[in-house]
Amino acid sequence: MPRISDANYHLPRVLAIQPHRELTDSANKPMVLTCVNTTSGDRGDYVVKLIDSERMGSPDAHMRETMAAFIAMEMEIPTPAPAVVEITPDLVETARGHWSYGRLSRSLGICFGCQLLDRAPEFTAIMDLNPAQKGDAKLVLPFDALLKNFDRRALKPNLLSDGERLYVIDHELAFGFLFEIFPDKTPWVLHEADVKQLQNHLLYTKLRNAALDVDDLCSRLDRLDDAFWNKALGELPETWRHEQYRRIRDQITSVKAHSRSFYDQLNQHLP
Repeated sequence: MPRISDANYHLPRVLAIQPHRELTDSANKPMVLTCVNTTSGDRGDYVVKLIDSERMGSPDAHMRETMAAFIAMEMEIPTPAPAVVEITPDLVETARGHWSYGRLSRSLGICFGCQLLDRAPEFTAIMDLNPAQKGDAKLVLPFDALLKNFDRRALKPNLLSDGERLYVIDHELAFGFLFEIFPDKTPWVLHEADVKQLQNHLLYTKLRNAALDVDDLCSRLDRLDDAFWNKALGELPETWRHEQYRRIRDQITSVKAHSRSFYDQLNQHLP
């Protein structure tokens, strides 16, 4: 997968042309839709977080999903390729009488979507990590700590695996600092509440006695520089460029300035 800072990378814009099924295990019940790329004409199946979903009614939720995918891509953490998916009146009219009609008709406009990984089922708490997956796990846990995404738990893994790699998904609740009443002036410090949340993470006990590579993590985080943030902003649809984007940039830039301290603390709190 490319990094978004690559000169040739652009966030795909695709048109939804055919509904298939809902993924009912998720609170948002994303829909699998066949879509066509508006630039290349290529067709493919995408998992789409419809506007008519429990947590996706605001453009900010779609922006958070996209920004989490951008950060994962830039730090080379496997994630399904993101896209902006347009639900058009033509599609809704075609779906009239179909089970999908109601939700599609309430989701006109643009939504976050990502490519469907057919051969990557959910990674669950009862599964053991193989060596390749353990390498990814040592990236995923710090990634979630950075984004304050404490939604990846035993009962809600939000991870896929093809048997080799781990793929991070479902980030509408990422960037938990956006929902804090009082902004944290030292976001690189792991507070007691952060540690407790960390201990509930799906991968926490699976990384027992597995030290993080702090040098590597710092190097990956350094990629989130001004060029990255400017490229990300330019790729976001204009209606998704809200105040939350700036707050995400400011928070992660602050952590990046103290990255070694941040990752050393994570190491100290692993089991």
